[in-house]
Amino acid sequence: MQSQMSSLRRFAHRHDVTPAFHAAYFVLTILVAALLNLGWFALLIVLHMALDTVKYRDMHRLSWPKTAHAVLRESLLDCTLLILALDVEVYLRGASGIVALSALFRGEQALLEGLFVFLPKVEVLVHVTNVLSTVRSHLRIANLDHASRWSMIERVSLAGATAGLLLFMLAPLSSGVHESFLAAVSNELLLWRL
Repeated sequence: MQSQMSSLRRFAHRHDVTPAFHAAYFVLTILVAALLNLGWFALLIVLHMALDTVKYRDMHRLSWPKTAHAVLRESLLDCTLLILALDVEVYLRGASGIVALSALFRGEQALLEGLFVFLPKVEVLVHVTNVLSTVRSHLRIANLDHASRWSMIERVSLAGATAGLLLFMLAPLSSGVHESFLAAVSNELLLWRL
């Protein structure tokens, strides 16, 4: 048992420099992103945000407002991608009547789902598993530059998240999407619906 633990420890120390590990990790990431719905990725983001909350509150002794600000900045891109992926799913499901009319639109729908649903899943999964695989160093290193100006990526992410939330809230009011809104949301966010 002790030798198994020591070999696992050695692997854990060297896994970042092992090409086979990176290849297997990439393939597993693609498979998991293809199989799981957006609810699982929302759960991963929430877990990452909880980990960051512990990091900033317990380890770096920040106040609640500064902790919330730091957690938002670290998870903003993931949250934006999740919101936009959910919007694409809701609006594409609402456009299923159009899809039935046009084979060309079905191809465009597959392309849109690939770009705006599958790729965000891959990015979120890679980001969260990277954090989880380096938990100790992630907890030790704090992004304490709260007073700095928001970067262009952060500003675009915030604008995208805001626009995405607005689109999501307006979806039930849209005549083409209204009927399929609840079905799309439940299919994508309920964890037991893979």
